[in-house]
Amino acid sequence: MSIDMSGVVAASRRVKAVSVAAVSALLIAAAGPAYGNWLGGDGLQSWSDPANWTGNVVPGSNETAVVGDAAADRTIQNVSGQVGSLDWTQTTPGVTQTIVLSGFFDTRLGGVIFNGDGTNLIVDLNGNEWKRNEAVQHQFNDSATYISTLPGGIMGSDTIGVGANTTVGAGVIMQSASGGSTSRGTWHPTAVFRGTAPRFDLDQLQGSGLGTLLLGGPHYTGGTPQRMVFIENNGGFQQAPITGDVIMSTNTEFLFGPNTFPTNMIVGGNFTDPNTTGNYARTGTPMDDKIVFAMDPASTRTVSIGRSLGVQIWVGAGPAIHPSIPGSNGDIALGANLSTTGDVKVLGGSSMNVGTHTLSTGNVEFAGSLNLVLGPVSGQVDVTGTVALSGDLTLDASALTSYTDPIVLINNDGSDTLLGEFANAPPGTVFNTPAGGLALTYNHNGNDLALVIPEPSSLGLLMLAGAAAVRRRRR
Repeated sequence: MSIDMSGVVAASRRVKAVSVAAVSALLIAAAGPAYGNWLGGDGLQSWSDPANWTGNVVPGSNETAVVGDAAADRTIQNVSGQVGSLDWTQTTPGVTQTIVLSGFFDTRLGGVIFNGDGTNLIVDLNGNEWKRNEAVQHQFNDSATYISTLPGGIMGSDTIGVGANTTVGAGVIMQSASGGSTSRGTWHPTAVFRGTAPRFDLDQLQGSGLGTLLLGGPHYTGGTPQRMVFIENNGGFQQAPITGDVIMSTNTEFLFGPNTFPTNMIVGGNFTDPNTTGNYARTGTPMDDKIVFAMDPASTRTVSIGRSLGVQIWVGAGPAIHPSIPGSNGDIALGANLSTTGDVKVLGGSSMNVGTHTLSTGNVEFAGSLNLVLGPVSGQVDVTGTVALSGDLTLDASALTSYTDPIVLINNDGSDTLLGEFANAPPGTVFNTPAGGLALTYNHNGNDLALVIPEPSSLGLLMLAGAAAVRRRRR
């Protein structure tokens, strides 16, 4: 009896073929990256819903999550956990995609690729932290908007490199783990840039610059003093300011970097530095480095710097700083004594309120306003170089109930004479105080600006002016 084995042989061959194909597919899958493709629709969706992903599996720590174009507005919420990287695209005009974090989110292997125009991709940190790969020099050359609908949202990476089409919203914290950082995007003044490494650099600031710059603080646990090197170098000009505050905690260092051009640190907010050592000056060849207070402030900014500086301080900006700086005027008040061996310039349209503190400087120029408070403790300007005056002088003498003649306003050390006069206070101008009238004298004692007891003729004019004012009131 013969048995027909052809069907068995054919079936065996099919099994072998299927096995070989399956093994080949596994080998190919092992050789290439693993992807989790978004299958969910538009509208309100959940990242953590397996039905929204290929194979009904949410992408894991070794996979690339791929989220493509939405045809209508899409919000993906419940984003947390780990993926290898994220590839997120939204190019359809007029359509916005939003990712909302619900907890800690880590793109641990690669980075994030955002394809959009900068307004149609929104990352809502929602008070949580998104940690981007800190093992490589990965930067945020994104086209996205970062917001945080709850306080304290953090976007962390090795370096911070905000792309030209990226916006950092109010209260968002951009955190650099170890490297130098750049920004070409737009920052809200309350958005924070901070570093967690012993040293971090600001290489370039374009666009709107930065929001609030935070150096040191409770987030830094490195032990040694944290140092930031400001090495901006855009053809010799700093193109954009720090629109928010500069806040340096104790045990921090700051210095202008070793580039070959003068660097201008333009500040639009308050400046706080309680440290008493270090002077910000670069090592090596000296440059005309400046801290410039500008940006047309709506209110007076407070400057409190405990160190004796080695750089220039300008209040107000203009073509000498950068031809396209937005907002040229400045308005600052000293919150503590301020000392620098560099020049101090207050440009026209700007003001410096010294208050009851002391401003110590090399050369000084007041083309804008100088404001001093007189009283039991009086404000004063100490100068070791030249003095140029052409702006206005404002004195608050409401607390001056007694004094020792003379009251020196500008103490000009050396032999340089005062150059110019305050526009609103020519020589002999008499200021009324609770302790009596005092006359302004230029080049007092050789080269100081002081208030003295008026000469009899000036005092008589003052009394006549007072009598005339009384007669006008009686009428």
